[in-house]
Amino acid sequence: MPAQEFEKQIALAFNEYFTNTGTKALAYRNKQWKYSKQTFDVFVDSRRPEHYLAIECKSVDATVTRKLYWKKHFHNKDGISQIDEESAHLKLTGRNGLLAVEARKGVGKPRSCWLVPWRTVFHAFYSGEPGLWIDQITCYPCLIRDKLGYHFTPEIMESLIKEMDGVKKYTPKHAWRNR
Repeated sequence: MPAQEFEKQIALAFNEYFTNTGTKALAYRNKQWKYSKQTFDVFVDSRRPEHYLAIECKSVDATVTRKLYWKKHFHNKDGISQIDEESAHLKLTGRNGLLAVEARKGVGKPRSCWLVPWRTVFHAFYSGEPGLWIDQITCYPCLIRDKLGYHFTPEIMESLIKEMDGVKKYTPKHAWRNR
């Protein structure tokens, strides 16, 4: 599956979940244009902080690699790494970041997708590690996949939200109704 298809499936999985749960949020692909810089592949806009997200998508052949390497799987342009750029973007916008890693296991075998909190990526990158081991990635929430694509369940979303930085449960204040 081309990388753009994986990004599209991630956006569709979020939007399907939002529709099914009545959550006011929208996921969309950040289209890449030739000669322009792109930060993150998918964005989710919402008033709810737990759904205000930026997602970097990586699809790897799990039969070949046991690690998601910074130099191999992330770009570095003019001495600035993709992780530096995207971390700065998260800090500036206040979004929570995720790394969606799809593991392709060969023809006829099911694919899997794990959602890694950006702080895990950030800490591994700045600690001098050459990348993230598959074992580090697979300890985070995994999406359900069928012939139609990836899907969230309320349990997967709840597990994902617990892993995010600085997310407080959204409770709308309707003080005006009490007056």
